[in-house]
Amino acid sequence: MANSSKFIDLTKARHVSPNDLPNKSHSSDNSGGGEPPMEKYVTHEELQHEVDKLEAKIDLSTEKMMHHMDVENANMKSELKSVNTTLAFITGILIPIITAILLKFFHLN
Repeated sequence: MANSSKFIDLTKARHVSPNDLPNKSHSSDNSGGGEPPMEKYVTHEELQHEVDKLEAKIDLSTEKMMHHMDVENANMKSELKSVNTTLAFITGILIPIITAILLKFFHLN
C-alpha cells in the first residue's frame, strides 16, 4: 500500500452510544423549560410594560405638540390682530382722502 495513513484500522473501532456524544446546552429565559428556547420571546407582562412605556412617550409627545400648537395659535391671533388694526388705520385715512379727491374731480368736471 502506498499510503497506509489514509485507511482506518477496523480492529481498533469501538461502539459509541448516544450518551457518549457531546451534548450542546441551550440557554433560555425560562429556567430551562419550554420548547423552543425562549430567548426570542417575551411574556405578556413584559410586552405590556413596553407598550405602557411607548404610550407614555406618545402622550408626552402629543402634549408637547398640543402646547406648541397653542403657542403658535396665540402668536398668529396676535399677529392677525395687529394686521387688522393696521389695515383699519390705513383704510380710515385713505377712504376720506380718496373720497375727497373723487368729489373734487367730479365737481370740477
